[in-house]
Amino acid sequence: MSKVKFDSVLIIGVGLIGSSLARAIREYDLAKKIYGLDTSRTNLAKCNELEILSKGADSLDSFSEQFDLVIICSPLSTYKSIFASLNSYITQDTLVTDVGSTKMSVIRDFKETVKNSFIQFLPSHPIAGLEKSGAEFGFSQLFANRFCIIDRKSVV
Repeated sequence: MSKVKFDSVLIIGVGLIGSSLARAIREYDLAKKIYGLDTSRTNLAKCNELEILSKGADSLDSFSEQFDLVIICSPLSTYKSIFASLNSYITQDTLVTDVGSTKMSVIRDFKETVKNSFIQFLPSHPIAGLEKSGAEFGFSQLFANRFCIIDRKSVV
């Protein structure tokens, strides 16, 4: 029996947290394809070298695929522009979540920006990390035995 839950996952920001998610998704066979989006060519190159992404790119326009799950792992200051990009890009039912440490501004930015009924947003905050950054420091067990805060009432 296959453990695959998603056909395709997009991770926006493949530094420490995003690359760790990609590794865990691959290790536990949770998606058929894992895509990465990052403005850092260093992070993309490292993910390519480690073969943890099906495809990596520095622009959403580089993809022709639609995604079942999008995980935002970038700085909070980028969320509003990411939401705007996803708002015009997504054409099928897609779950969007994030790893940001705050939620009030994120939820406000989502509500102000996204009018696309295909997108459902589940704010979350995994309590995990290291004092290091970058894809080279990611590992699949970063989230093992860690809490992830999810408020079902905040599903947007």
